[in-house]
Amino acid sequence: MLMNAVNLTQCICSKVLSDDGYGNLGFYALGLMFGTFGLCSLVILPVINKLGDRMSMVIGTVSYFVYIGFQFLALLRSKYPDSWLGAPYMHTVLYVALLVTAFLNGIGCALYWVCSIKYVNECCNEKNKGLFNSIFFVLNKGSMVTGNLAAAFLIPLLSEITFYMILTVLCFIMIFY
Repeated sequence: MLMNAVNLTQCICSKVLSDDGYGNLGFYALGLMFGTFGLCSLVILPVINKLGDRMSMVIGTVSYFVYIGFQFLALLRSKYPDSWLGAPYMHTVLYVALLVTAFLNGIGCALYWVCSIKYVNECCNEKNKGLFNSIFFVLNKGSMVTGNLAAAFLIPLLSEITFYMILTVLCFIMIFY
């Protein structure tokens, strides 16, 4: 469920942020997030061993929630310019916050994914390790299919704000799963 929300917001955030007056911020944020994710993945295993699997997964999930939450705030700012989010300085605050949370989410992604793969490999033996990792990969990529189909059917029925709210709440719920 977490990957449905995460993968979908990664697919649409560049367009949503561009439509809401943030230019190419979505592309910059995703580039920063995935760059940080890649670099941190190389060195994060000692941190996972120190924190433990559960705490690493929780921190990774929280980082997804915070990043998506700030995307939601940017969307709210454009839809409700008369609210406190519409203050002139809030555009810059949210711009910087989205880059910072993208960076932090990159670290969280490394925690989440390296820990997930480590956990899957600990649950299997040498004979079925390939099968377990294949199933894990198919479920992750399958969330791209289900998430995009959900977007195709739900965005025309709901407002963009309601859809993003659902994704943000889904991420929040997954912290406790």
